[in-house]
Amino acid sequence: MDLVSPRPDITFLRRRLHPGETPPAVAPRPATNFLDLSSRSSGAPAPELIPPKPAAVGKVILSVDSPVVRLDVRQSAIGTLVISGPTAFAWETAAMLSGELHRGGSTQGSDIPTYANRRLVDFYGNDAVVGLRHFSRLRRAVYWTDSGPITATLLDGASVSMESLDGSQVMYLSVIGHVIEIRLEQIPLRSDIPALFGFQRGH
Repeated sequence: MDLVSPRPDITFLRRRLHPGETPPAVAPRPATNFLDLSSRSSGAPAPELIPPKPAAVGKVILSVDSPVVRLDVRQSAIGTLVISGPTAFAWETAAMLSGELHRGGSTQGSDIPTYANRRLVDFYGNDAVVGLRHFSRLRRAVYWTDSGPITATLLDGASVSMESLDGSQVMYLSVIGHVIEIRLEQIPLRSDIPALFGFQRGH
């Protein structure tokens, strides 16, 4: 065992230098330029920027070319979202309960959850409604009609509309983070709409 030679891997256990002895040379470390951001690049391509979704300002009409709009935090959380025109809708909660409700009152699937003596989603007369106070309990919903417009009206007067001329377009509502997104979706004619979007009946 060599107990005389210095251990380069343990800096505090070094032999004391004798008078006139020169210490071993230590290779200098290259200086780091913290202002040079190019030296930190991993060579990976920059992530693609995703354009923001259009906002719900004034009267918005969804189309194939412009199929989506996103409400802001205030629009998503205050008042009641009124959806005029649908004959039925399917719904799904964040707890994965789901069902289907028709304008005439017929239902399928789970009972709609109730908060503060109000159902989370419902029909009120001919309009479908979503109580926004508890909107975070909702995961998604899809609204459809055989023919005619479907319009979602917000508390601030803004509206989001789409036209379903032959039943091949539906209004799809989803909760993304702390806001609601409304989208126009194209579907095949005479589709089983809840099944098409993966809504489970009876859960």
